[in-house]
Amino acid sequence: IALTAQMIDRFQSRFPGKTAFLHSGLSAGERIAQWKKIRNGEIKVALGVRSAVFAPFIKLGLIVVDEEQEASYKQFEGLRYNARDVALARAKLENAKVILGSATPSIETFYNAGKGRFSYLRLEHRIDKKPLPRVEIIDMTEADKKTWSFSNRFLDALKENLSNGHQSLILLNRRGYSPFLMCVDCGHTYKCPACSITLTFHKDTKTLNCHYCGSYLKPGDLCPKCGGSKRKYLGTGTQRVEEELCALIPELTLQRMDRDTTRKKLSHYRIVKDMENKKIDALLGTQMVAKGHHFPDVTLSAIVSADIALNLPDFRSAERAFQLFTQLAGRAGRGDFPGRAYIQSYEPGHYVFDYVKGHDYAGFYKKEMELRRELAYPPFSRLIRIILSFRTRDAAKKVIKEITGKIKRSAAQGVEILGPAPAPIEKIRNLWRWHLILKGKRSKTLRQAAGSILEQIRDVKNVRIDVDVDPINLL
Repeated sequence: IALTAQMIDRFQSRFPGKTAFLHSGLSAGERIAQWKKIRNGEIKVALGVRSAVFAPFIKLGLIVVDEEQEASYKQFEGLRYNARDVALARAKLENAKVILGSATPSIETFYNAGKGRFSYLRLEHRIDKKPLPRVEIIDMTEADKKTWSFSNRFLDALKENLSNGHQSLILLNRRGYSPFLMCVDCGHTYKCPACSITLTFHKDTKTLNCHYCGSYLKPGDLCPKCGGSKRKYLGTGTQRVEEELCALIPELTLQRMDRDTTRKKLSHYRIVKDMENKKIDALLGTQMVAKGHHFPDVTLSAIVSADIALNLPDFRSAERAFQLFTQLAGRAGRGDFPGRAYIQSYEPGHYVFDYVKGHDYAGFYKKEMELRRELAYPPFSRLIRIILSFRTRDAAKKVIKEITGKIKRSAAQGVEILGPAPAPIEKIRNLWRWHLILKGKRSKTLRQAAGSILEQIRDVKNVRIDVDVDPINLL
């Protein structure tokens, strides 16, 4: 929705009275009214999030999937689907065209284009032939630092940009104030009782929040384990970065944009408008600040901590990091002045940075394909993930022990079964989660193997079974 704040203005000015904006913020009545106008032909262009792919056009001619690599196109709850794949299937049924647009396409999409399954069109340069920003990786193990979060080099660049009258974008893909609140006396950290993750401290509400189930609690004055009163905030979120930057550069007009500051209706829109009107010197936020915005006066983009994206236990973590870093860098230098990007990392030797510095998608794609070929991960295979959720850990262990043999006996030739094993995030919303991943080159064989496993375990009681075909998240 943040991305479409600018897009809807452009589309409404180009197609006045003929554009619908579809998103989760609409009331039921507003959504029905929009859909009726689409159905009767009053609306010619529907702009929106993944649900827009189902807009009831009678004569559908074109579907544009902008930033086609985005994980937000995947529906994770209820009926799981990827809106990008739905767009391709719907276009085939209705004889329409599809444009999959991205400066950093998903590995699978680029692979399909290389195989001739899609036509490949490449923009050779930026609009008006603007130069790409210079990207510098700051080694935080060696850099002079004012605080744990900021190198002097980054702070000096931000001050210089401010004195030149230019704007800046700053990314930290972690909201809240601190991801850990620890008792100094005994080392106790506060964890969500419903999920197997630590609670994030939010300073504005003085609460410890779970970003998975939405629960929160007010920490007391004393440690619940030892009764100690000394605490330490470990790690950094957007709230803490905001506080520290405002203290270090008090003349900086800084606006934070994350889920916490954009809950109210039109809040995204107002922040984007303030940025366009230069009421803001620097926009700080989570990944939503990197997504497609066009701010001509932004000449500096920076990533406070790149390591958050690099170290996730998922084979796509490097791909997502490359996409995010490249997108954020690309927000700088889109106007009359050249741009520059600074990326702070404690792991500056990671191969992703070599390709981000050179804006080298082709090189990154080649490297990533080599790594995936070795392990037979997509696009050299397809995956089906089966998640089993239980009320208690003991029930999970008991059932898994009973069904593991059945699962292994269901293995088909050409299908590799990984697991069952505890999911990386083992507990969410009071459910203990185990998963198994089926990997195979042939879709038909893979589906048959999944069907056989589901047949073997369908009579198991007190278990919730979720099936995710072509999963984009293995957490």
